[in-house]
This record gives sequence, C-alpha cells and structure tokens, in this order.
Amino acid sequence: MAAILRTPTVSRFIAAKVIGGVGSWLLQIAIIDALYEESGSVFAIGVWFVARMAPMILLAPIGGLLADRWTKRLTMALSTLLMGLAMLLYLGPLNAYRILTVTVVLGLLQVLYQPAEYSLIPCLVKPESLLSLNALISGLNSALLVLGPAAGAVVLSTLGLRWAVALDAAAFIVAAGLFATLSVAEPPKLAARGRRRSLLANLALIPQALKEAPSVTPVIATCLLFILGGSMLQVALYPYAVSVLGQSPGAYGLLLSVTGAGGLLGVAVAASLGRRKSLVPVLFACGALLSGIAIACTSKALAFSAGLVLMGVHGAGGAAYEASRDTLVQTRAPAAGRGRVYSVMAALLSTANLCGTLFWGTVAEHAGVLPTFLYGGIIIVAAGCLGLWVLVRPALRDQRRQAEGASPAG
Repeated sequence: MAAILRTPTVSRFIAAKVIGGVGSWLLQIAIIDALYEESGSVFAIGVWFVARMAPMILLAPIGGLLADRWTKRLTMALSTLLMGLAMLLYLGPLNAYRILTVTVVLGLLQVLYQPAEYSLIPCLVKPESLLSLNALISGLNSALLVLGPAAGAVVLSTLGLRWAVALDAAAFIVAAGLFATLSVAEPPKLAARGRRRSLLANLALIPQALKEAPSVTPVIATCLLFILGGSMLQVALYPYAVSVLGQSPGAYGLLLSVTGAGGLLGVAVAASLGRRKSLVPVLFACGALLSGIAIACTSKALAFSAGLVLMGVHGAGGAAYEASRDTLVQTRAPAAGRGRVYSVMAALLSTANLCGTLFWGTVAEHAGVLPTFLYGGIIIVAAGCLGLWVLVRPALRDQRRQAEGASPAG
C-alpha cells in the first residue's frame, strides 16, 4: 500500500479525496444541526436524507452515460468545483427550503462525479495493484468515519456554521484543483457517433453496458442482498445504543467510530492480498459473511463492550467486502462502459438502501430492535453465501479445470 502512495498521481488523487472527505463531514454535521434547529423536526432530517439520495436513484444511469463520454478527471474537477461553489449558498439566511434545494443540487453533481471517479480508478495503477488501491480508498472512508464526525462537531461548536460552510467550500475547491491536475491515461470514451443519436437511442446505451459485462450481474445481485440487510443499521443502531444498552447518545458515535476502526483492519487484510487476483471473490463473499455474522450476534449482545467488539468485526468485514466489490466490478466491466455499469449499480443499491431503511424502520417498530439486528444479519449472511455460490464456486471450478488441462497425460 505504501508503494502505491509513492506514485505521484495516486498520492494527488488520495490527497483530493482526503480534503474533500473532511469537508463533507464538516458540512453534514453543520447542516443537520441547522436543519433541526430551524425546523425542530426529526422528519425534516429524514426528508433531507431522501433529498440526498433521490438524484442518484433517478438520474445515476444518465450520469454514467456522460461519464463514459467525457474526460473523467475534468468531469471530476468541474463537478467538485461546482459543489464547492454551491455550498456557499448556505452562507445566506438558512431555512429548510434553502437547505433542501442546495442538497438536491449537490446530489445532482454527485451523479456526475461518482461514475467518473469509478471509471478512472483502474487507470491510476497496474491491474495487480487495483485491489490494494480500492482497499486504500475504503480505508480512507473508514478513517473519515472515525475522525469526521468529531472534526465536524468541533468546528461547529467552536467556529460556528458560517466557518464550517466556508471551510467546506474551500476544501472542495482545493480538491477540484488537484483532480484537474491529475496526469493519467484515461480509458477509451464511448464512440463519438453516439452523440448524434436520438435521446431514446442514447438511453439504450445504458443497459447495453451491462449486456457487454454479464459477469457483473452476480456481483450486483449479491450487493443488493447485502444492502437490503445492512440498511437496518441506519434505523436500529441508535436505539440499540440508547434504549437497549441504556447508554448516552455519545455511545452511538462511539459505535460508528469503532466500526470505522474495524474497517481499517479489514482494508489492511485486503491490501495484503491485493496482488492475488484469485482471492478477490473469496474476500468479497467472506467479508459479507463476517459482517452478517457480527450483526446477527449483536442481537444477543446486551453489554456495551460486546456491542463495540461486534461493530468492529462488522466494520472489518464490510470494508473488505467493499474493496473487493469495487475491484470485481471495475475489472469485469468494459473500460469504455465502466461509468454506465457503475451508475446502474449505484441506482439499484441506492434504491435498495432507501427501501430497506423504510422496511427496517417498520420491522424495528413492531418486532423490536434486537430482532431487527438478527434478521438483518441473516440477510447479509445470505448475501455472503450467494457470493460463494455464484463467484467463488465457478472460480474454483475454472482453476481445477486449468490444473487438469495443464497436468501431463498419464
């Protein structure tokens, strides 16, 4: 992993991710606080989360189509710059309408940014180092989960909302500059003749990318099952910490931080196995299994210390799953279609996340918090088993056939 960071292009990319990631947490803590203070409603916070997710659910495939057409690093730089400028709108008089409007704008820009980034990542390193790079990115996300909420809370309490917004906007503008100056050979773009097609013909290019990469479908199916199970944490983790364990609200933040710390361990394992391509499907399935088992066991954890340990184990498995998931999709999708493949996957997973959150909220309300952990964990374990069946089993079968074909005739 250290060798990857010594590459100037990768180090510049990671620096931009760190700066932008810290800025995102500063904004999230500040805006949730401002929205709650202005509306006094928990429901308003729920609407805010839906506003963040709606553009990805509705428009992600179009963003992926554009990402396959345009220069990736410039798309990332422009969308990041516009996000930084849009955040400056929070400096005006804040009300729920302004907050939700800016949130939707930021969501639309994310629709452009994320497929472009996903398509560019495999171009930053050699193929044998791709899992290590994805593990590094996943580790960065885990580290931000550990440190980001604390940093956001400190800035908000000491400097106030205006400074939080200004620092956030500045962070995104600096990140945009770093993205714009990346030196990388980009993947081939979608054929230029597609630009002159009708709207309907252009939209038909989106599912075409999936048809060209049939081996991606079982990965997405496994991910959908994982997300459906894992979305229960969004509604059950806070009441687990406060109502079941009888802890203060700060315990919820500690559980999240321990999850992030466990994620760092998971990505360290993934990075150490990065050059062994045959282990990527195994890591994907086993990461899901480990995560699901930990969540299911949490249904029996009535001590805070046990909950902390299990959330750490869940974080380790989830991070390994995430790093290997991205590697599987990026290597199985055609280079000129990665943006569209990612965007379809993102739209499906975002929809599953939203539906799962609503479903688990109902389950927790009627069945209780602890059974919700058990049911969610079982579904994630099922996702891991599905990954073993549709990804690991065929890979082992192919390896066995190759070994038999390479063995000398008796």
